[in-house]
Amino acid sequence: MVVMLGDSTTAVRPGAIDRVYASRVEQSLVESGFPVRVINAGVGGNSTTDGLDRFDRDVLTHHPDLVVIQFGINDSAVDVWRNPPATSPRVSIETFGANLRRLIERSRQAGAASC
Repeated sequence: MVVMLGDSTTAVRPGAIDRVYASRVEQSLVESGFPVRVINAGVGGNSTTDGLDRFDRDVLTHHPDLVVIQFGINDSAVDVWRNPPATSPRVSIETFGANLRRLIERSRQAGAASC
């Protein structure tokens, strides 16, 4: 089993996209002779910090063989629309790197490969 953990690049998007990334990957694998189930654990607007917060519930409960981690857009966003405008990303590059390392470490500790 594969779990795809991420943000809106992974998440189901009703009314916007009929078949999102995770469903396309699952279909391609099955059509190629690899009968694997892909769980979509993408949530729009999430950052790596959010992913860590929901990791047990959205990933580990499925006992995956592989975890695909796909974050970065929301982590690196600079909210210039705020008043006053933000001047730095929502998640610092140091925290982003630490969060990714922790997600990979937790995946591996659970016996899953990660990419």
